[in-house]
Amino acid sequence: SLLGMGVMIGIVSSGIGGAFFDALGVAGTLLIFFAAGWLFLTRKVLKDHEAKAWLVQSLFSVIFMLSCSMYCLVLFEVLGVFSDEARWWAWKLDLVAVIVVLIFILPYSFFFLTLR
Repeated sequence: SLLGMGVMIGIVSSGIGGAFFDALGVAGTLLIFFAAGWLFLTRKVLKDHEAKAWLVQSLFSVIFMLSCSMYCLVLFEVLGVFSDEARWWAWKLDLVAVIVVLIFILPYSFFFLTLR
């Protein structure tokens, strides 16, 4: 599954070591989780619907990606994957992104799509 592949990318890139590979592992897991959210929404949730809004699909995939990333960061903390500094930056990135999406982007897009 794509979720397992995202975790494996983090573990493999951490095993290589170095700040570049830690950043590459975090970016790889985020990309895989975004793709997993997009595929889940289009193939499972919206498979029988004709109307598919690109904005809604993107926002769902971003929230799915950030949620899976935080879950993986909990696993990475327990398993000791990535350096301490890389995990700290990943936590900071995820939490700030969740706050921005939930407080600013989702309400704006809701009103934009409703009042359009």
